[in-house]
This record gives sequence, structure tokens and C-alpha cells, in this order.
Amino acid sequence: MSNAQKVLSTFKQEFGNLSYREIANLTGIQMTRVFRIFNQQEMKVSEYEKFKDLLLQKKTGIARLRELLDQHALFLRPCFVGKLEKYMEREIKITGLVQRGGK
Repeated sequence: MSNAQKVLSTFKQEFGNLSYREIANLTGIQMTRVFRIFNQQEMKVSEYEKFKDLLLQKKTGIARLRELLDQHALFLRPCFVGKLEKYMEREIKITGLVQRGGK
């Protein structure tokens, strides 16, 4: 299964049974083009990104964090990645201490 097919499958799961007109309104892609995309015609990068953006907006919490990191990790400055890593490790350690202290 290609990435585009995975995105469409996930889109169907997350947004339910929307009509092609509703999907076109959500994405800004012409309805006939939406029909062709859902019937296995190859997707343009801009169309792929519109579907991915809608899925990302729908996600919250850990799923959203993972998706953001997957999409943008290569473009982040190394110093920011280091700070983010240290912050997350500190939060994990604090959470572990709190959980152990509550027992």
C-alpha cells in the first residue's frame, strides 16, 4: 500500500462516510478530482498534503506529537532538537517520580 493509499484509508476512518462533495469542501480540491483520487488515480503532492493536514488537525496528544515529529524532524535545528529531547526526558523523569511517590 502506497503512502497516498494509507492517507486515504486513514482519512476514511477518521472522517467517516463523507460524500465527495463534502470532501471537496473540506480539502479545497475539485469534486471530480476527489472522485478520481478515491478511485485509485495518482495523487499530486499538494493534494496529499491537504489530506495529511486535515488528519493532523484531527489528531491530538501523543498522536499529533508523533506526526509533527515525523513530518518536520529533518528541518528542525539540532540545538532545538537537543533542548526538546532534554525537556521530554525531564518530564518523563518527573512523571515517574510522582507516580512512585503516590504509592
